[in-house]
Amino acid sequence: NSASLADRSSRNSSPNPPLPFLMKKVLALIGFASLSLFGFPGHAEEKKPHVALVVGTLHYSPELSMPLFAKELERFGFRTTVVMGKGNPEQKTKNVLPGIEVLKEADLAIFFMRFLKLPDKEWAPIEAYLKSGKPVIGLRTANHSFKYPKDHPRHEWNDGFGRRTLGTPYIVHQGGTTDIKVNAKNSGHPIMTHVPKTEWVSPGTLYLAR
Repeated sequence: NSASLADRSSRNSSPNPPLPFLMKKVLALIGFASLSLFGFPGHAEEKKPHVALVVGTLHYSPELSMPLFAKELERFGFRTTVVMGKGNPEQKTKNVLPGIEVLKEADLAIFFMRFLKLPDKEWAPIEAYLKSGKPVIGLRTANHSFKYPKDHPRHEWNDGFGRRTLGTPYIVHQGGTTDIKVNAKNSGHPIMTHVPKTEWVSPGTLYLAR
């Protein structure tokens, strides 16, 4: 993982890595999941693994990056569907994720969501997918995908999606900076492509998790 490639003297923060960096990591995860589920490439078109990319936030501009990511996945032999509505999904309670029922056909789900309040009809396909045991990848804000009020029957999923699906719940944003130094022995690793610097201070925030 990327933590092994750089020494970080953390002052309660984390960098925002460029999109190609994230894409390479996710492509590696998808490739592993694909081989585990389907063996090696060479399937007929109808048997290509189907990836559903679920976009439920405007934070970090996934409405721009995820369609491009889908095209990149298709270049690697996947079928893809991008689930994405219009407007700001965090401010909607109806028609938030139109087409989310495609999860029923998906072999892998990639969630890029934040603080959603989905209606029952749109929550049901997500719950069914999670119960199916199929692989899940969460990007960026996915460990705080939901923000239901305390009296809502799905309030537990505000914490539970991160905890039960991704392995850690979101607690809070922290502030500060992060000192980063690339380990010389790992400077030639493919994940460091297009990272010319060897030392830098990154602004931003870090999600506190357990």
